[in-house]
Amino acid sequence: MDHAGLEGLVEVTRVSRLPAQRVGRRSIGTGITSIQLNHAFREGYLIPWKKSVPEGWKSALQLLSSDRGGLVYQPLVGAWEDVVEIDFVSMFPTIMADFNVSPETVNCRCCSNGGVPGLGYTICEKRRGLVSRALEPVIRKRVEYKRQRAVARDGGENGVAAVVDARQTALKWLLVCCFGYLGYRNARFGRIEAHEAVCAFARDRLLTAREVCERHGFRVLHAIVDCFWCQRDADHAHLGPPTREEIDALCTDIRAATGLPIALEGVYRWIAFLPSRQDPAMPVPNRFFGVFEDGSMKIRGIEARRHDLPPYIRRVQGGCLDMLARADNLEQCRALLPDLMTRLAECENALVRGEVPRDELLITQSLSRAPDEYTSNAMIAIAARQGTMAGINLRAGQSVSYLITSRGDADIMRRVCLAPLMQPETTYDATAYRRLLRRAFQSVLYVVGVEIDEEPEIPDTTPSRRNARSKPPPRGDIFEWAGVSLEEDPGAP
Repeated sequence: MDHAGLEGLVEVTRVSRLPAQRVGRRSIGTGITSIQLNHAFREGYLIPWKKSVPEGWKSALQLLSSDRGGLVYQPLVGAWEDVVEIDFVSMFPTIMADFNVSPETVNCRCCSNGGVPGLGYTICEKRRGLVSRALEPVIRKRVEYKRQRAVARDGGENGVAAVVDARQTALKWLLVCCFGYLGYRNARFGRIEAHEAVCAFARDRLLTAREVCERHGFRVLHAIVDCFWCQRDADHAHLGPPTREEIDALCTDIRAATGLPIALEGVYRWIAFLPSRQDPAMPVPNRFFGVFEDGSMKIRGIEARRHDLPPYIRRVQGGCLDMLARADNLEQCRALLPDLMTRLAECENALVRGEVPRDELLITQSLSRAPDEYTSNAMIAIAARQGTMAGINLRAGQSVSYLITSRGDADIMRRVCLAPLMQPETTYDATAYRRLLRRAFQSVLYVVGVEIDEEPEIPDTTPSRRNARSKPPPRGDIFEWAGVSLEEDPGAP
């Protein structure tokens, strides 16, 4: 219901043949299991009471080669223009259906073809697998719903496009789950070798796609299992942005070489792949943001997408991203730097003056354990202890909201305040929230090549190694910009 609404619930009910009440209260795995059981019953297969197929014996070297997931190309850290994103459509379910990957077809006793790339597992050529056949109608339905969504003209929450999108989203989660259930230890129709075979096919097809890109004069900037981002390589950069005809030709060749359906996710005006906070030279696969040709944005892994940060921080970063979305290229992004820095100063001043509502600064996190089981003094642990002392019954898995009141206070219990315990005189720690704000701004400013100090304290007049790396604001003196007055005569050192 959270992801697909009532339309999605009815769609899962329809394909799984389960009552709506049960579908709404069980995991999505219950639906895919019901689909497989129904297919087995109609085909006359014996249904095992419990899973009884153990994992086959493997040596240590065989485990190293087989016990792996999908292929991930670490991104090239930086900001790039005219980047093409291409996705494999329902990659893992399609592999299971098209390549006949099913528990009873992998390493069968009747064939010896070594059909799984890199592993040498055999795939049965004499019969279709139960799981493969059970998935085919679900895949066809999702493809049809996506086609209807593409041609639908009426928008709105109740329009045809929204209805079919909810249905295809529900089917998407069923298809995602079916791959995981191949390796689930309690699945009726599961086997770890089938799970490994799907991953091996996925790695091989992604490598094939990269080779096709290189033949077309593109280089792969980043790839995650079933999608990749590519750009013209240095030898072909003089040709300018790729045309739609060139992109279509690339997609056609990838489709022919891999035997899998692919789709063009879009062409970015620009995209930034962000580094790790701990090491600026270390890339992070799922931390990026970019703007498509139509002005829409794709955001992954930054503060605006995180639910454990205050709404104020997410809203401010979202506003900055909307400013950058108006830029057609990186040069125009850099021209917006003064506006971004002004926005940062305004937001910091609002925090210092106490103008931000406390509800906008609440941090919501989930308890990973019972309050009395915490041994650290993390903020979520302190908030949980406050709830226990106030007689509030908190349990593991429950969401807890709290306000940072004095982060570095010697009295641990005064560092945060649980939301239900806040009083009219409760104030927040402006310095702590400025630190979170600067961290969010640093993610945005990366696209323009500017680094700011995430610590909000007044800069020292003696340049440190960290301050030496930081670039000053584009206009005025850094201390004037920060609202700090300095004596002209520094006096004796």
